[in-house]
Amino acid sequence: MQAIAITNPGIESIAEKEIVELIKPKITGTEESVVFFRPKELIDLCVLCYKAQSLSKVMLLKDMITFRDKNEIFCAAKKLDFSDFIKKGLKFKVKCMHTGEHDFNSIEIEEGIGANIKGDVDLDNPDVIIFVYINKNRCYIGIDFSGFDMSKRQYRVFNLKESLKATVAYSLLRIADYRKKDFLLDPFCGSGVIPIEAALFGSDFPVNYFTKNNFLFLKFDCFRNIGFDKFFEKIDKKIVKKNSLKIYGYESMLGYVKASHKNAKIAGINKSINIRRVDLDWLDTKVDKTKVDKIVTTPPQLTERNSKVIEKLYKEFFYQAEFVLKKNGIIVVVSETEETKKMIEKHASQFKFKITKEMKIMQGKKQISALVIKR
Repeated sequence: MQAIAITNPGIESIAEKEIVELIKPKITGTEESVVFFRPKELIDLCVLCYKAQSLSKVMLLKDMITFRDKNEIFCAAKKLDFSDFIKKGLKFKVKCMHTGEHDFNSIEIEEGIGANIKGDVDLDNPDVIIFVYINKNRCYIGIDFSGFDMSKRQYRVFNLKESLKATVAYSLLRIADYRKKDFLLDPFCGSGVIPIEAALFGSDFPVNYFTKNNFLFLKFDCFRNIGFDKFFEKIDKKIVKKNSLKIYGYESMLGYVKASHKNAKIAGINKSINIRRVDLDWLDTKVDKTKVDKIVTTPPQLTERNSKVIEKLYKEFFYQAEFVLKKNGIIVVVSETEETKKMIEKHASQFKFKITKEMKIMQGKKQISALVIKR
């Protein structure tokens, strides 16, 4: 039994780590945006759908091919047997997602593969989705367990254009080696995605707690004897309800603070985080010296128009970080351009910080850098 998890390019190692923590499978390899693993039981894929914060899709893999044209995809798919999932009375559809340059589109792939699968088609409310993921010249075909994009969070109602994807925000926390006992600070919290993802992780709160009834695996014939109420209840019992987390999100804009509060409440973890309106230069009056274990944040980015403002901001940021951060503390910041990275590096060095690691991560079609900074 071979399964794959799809994630953002650049955070495969984080996804692999989370998968191991949640279900302890045998990891069999990674490729760009894909982690291969062998679960102990099929139900383990349901656990990942419910709890994983770094994944966008979990699939039972039927085939993986390297192709030159769409006909090779169709030929490979024609040989596959989906009868173990598409039982009599169940309806299916084929869904394709592809990245890279191709001389075909997703609809062509969906129609070409679907034409050779026996069963009734329902494009609006299927019981089974045959998912086709195409990344450059690699094609992965399998059974979609969630039925929706797991990287999209239902709590993100009050959002900002520049906000990180939740999967990336979670990955920044893991890059910083965030632990549940840590004092975490995000001084540019925006709409609150980093503190919220930290609280979900820190309290063992399933990321899809409020969307559990939408999972496609609830319809699968192979789980007809599974009592999913008890399945979810067993996981939910591990939620840490006592507010012992030390997660702080600060913002200078009152509108952003209000948005963060609303998003946190929708996520169900508003009592686990502290979000306040605090100007950066007041940070040392709000947080005790050497109190913070981890700073994980997305600071405003450098542009041609704001260079003087950003120069002052970054200098103040590292001045404050030098005061509040523990000696062995870690900073992880996002840089979207090489110019921004250089300015971060410049002001970090003034306070004896240095960039020790850089991870390139794709967020949609944009590449960002996660910079790990230490003394």
